[in-house]
Amino acid sequence: MMSSESTAINASQYSVNETLDIIEKLAQLRDLGALTDAEFNEKKSDLLQRI
Repeated sequence: MMSSESTAINASQYSVNETLDIIEKLAQLRDLGALTDAEFNEKKSDLLQRI
């Protein structure tokens, strides 16, 4: 049986991994020219503040 503390840690870790995946996808869009550097950096900063 898992404690609620370990469950919270697992949920938090998933959130971090999910956030990093989104940043990676945004970087690909930037590299393709779909996002400017400024747009990418703004969104990346927003996402990193959530973790």
